[in-house]
Amino acid sequence: MAGDINSVFQGKIVEHIIGQELLAYFGTPLSSLNFWVREKSQSSAEIDFIFAYEGYIIPIEVKSTPEGRLRSLHSFIDNTPHPYAIRIYPGKLKVEKQNTLNGKNYYLLNLPFYLVSKLDKYIDWFVTETSKL
Repeated sequence: MAGDINSVFQGKIVEHIIGQELLAYFGTPLSSLNFWVREKSQSSAEIDFIFAYEGYIIPIEVKSTPEGRLRSLHSFIDNTPHPYAIRIYPGKLKVEKQNTLNGKNYYLLNLPFYLVSKLDKYIDWFVTETSKL
C-alpha cells in the first residue's frame, strides 16, 4: 500500500489527475490534451502537457515530488522563442530564473497541485511579471 498519491506508480497517477483537472477547467467537449515528444536515439524527451497562451506554447511538467530533473523541459525551452515554463508539483508557489543545460535563460513557474484550476490566471500573472524583469 502506498503512503501517499505521490508515490503511486512513480507519479503517473499524479500526471493523470492533473490532466483530468486541465480538461475539466480548460477543455471543451471536443478538446484533448496536447503534449510534446522528441524521439532521438539515446536522448528522447517528453513534455507532459503544452498550454497555448497568447501565441506562446508553454510547456508544463508534472512532478510528483518537489525535486526532480527537468531535462525534457530544458530541451523544449532550448527550441522555443520564449522564456516561459511551468512545473506543477507538491511544493510552494514560486517563480525561479533557470538555465537550460545549453545555457538558455528561462523563467519557471512552480505551481502547487491545488492551484491547477487557476492555471490561466497564474500564467497571466507569471508572463506579466517576468516580462518586467
